[in-house]
Amino acid sequence: MRFFVKETVLATVILSLACSSFAQQTPPPWEEEDWWDDHDRWHGEYDDSPFSPVGLTDGTPRSTTAEAAAEASMLGAFVSVDDVVDLFEEDLPAEIAETAAETAGVSALDIDVGFGSSTVDGVDFDLYTMRIPYSRRMSERGVLNIVAPLSITRAKDVLIGADGVSMGNASIYGGGLSAAYSHHVFIKADGKPYRWKVTPAAGIFLRESSDLNQGAWVYNTGLSSSFAHRLDDHWVINVGNSVSLAWNSGRKDYPDPVRDNQQVLINGVQVFYLAGRWTHHGYVMDTRFLRSSLVDNFQSFGIGTGYRVTRGRSFKATLVYETGSRYEALRGMIGTSWRF
Repeated sequence: MRFFVKETVLATVILSLACSSFAQQTPPPWEEEDWWDDHDRWHGEYDDSPFSPVGLTDGTPRSTTAEAAAEASMLGAFVSVDDVVDLFEEDLPAEIAETAAETAGVSALDIDVGFGSSTVDGVDFDLYTMRIPYSRRMSERGVLNIVAPLSITRAKDVLIGADGVSMGNASIYGGGLSAAYSHHVFIKADGKPYRWKVTPAAGIFLRESSDLNQGAWVYNTGLSSSFAHRLDDHWVINVGNSVSLAWNSGRKDYPDPVRDNQQVLINGVQVFYLAGRWTHHGYVMDTRFLRSSLVDNFQSFGIGTGYRVTRGRSFKATLVYETGSRYEALRGMIGTSWRF
């Protein structure tokens, strides 16, 4: 019996020393950064981070920062199917030039509706958007553009509730107003086969979710360049470049994002084929966040068409596939335009 007690005490001492040595060599899990990432994510403190798939304002292609940068680029860096005909109407075949002349006007009002789905780091989203752009020619070289974007995003099977442990679907609402002024460096009167415009832009956007108890105001400024070149009677190519700077002011219990600003670069190439009343197009676009985020960059591939129905009126449709690290999306957009 005495021998058994001695052996037990000896084994206990050896085991204690071994555990102490192992503890010194192997830090506890909570000292590892990855452990806290997982802990915060599953306990509701991760959702307001730019590294969260459901971060409202920053860090993903569905964030307000990304959408604000996209609005700035669409207003200045890229050309719509309606605008491309007007840019080169004097150099186009007669049937195309006549179509352009029918819809000449100093103002244009569009309504674009979008829908689709995406996956960000394993979280699924349904997307619904509406854009209402308005433009007015202020001078021979200057055009004022204003757009009001609206969005509803449904996040599926995410952590919601004050305790951060219940699973469910979350609705995220967004809206804003962006304005830009395009100065056309080269226009029709210059007699060149190319057009170039430079566009500064500024906007304010609100993004919030009662389900996630998150929200923020985002203020965005941008500078864009669009260089379009007519290759022949039917083909036009446009190179677009845009840089945006965003700041935020938090709302609700989880102000989002957790940092002060973000910078976004958007670069792309559009190709148009003009055929009478039809204008077909395709594009490739690259979007990059300059500050580290969950999805640092992603690429967009789009195809679409537009048709001028009557004087001052047209319809258009576009299908877009997007892909990036931990991100994939498929979106569709339809719209109509009135010129007057």
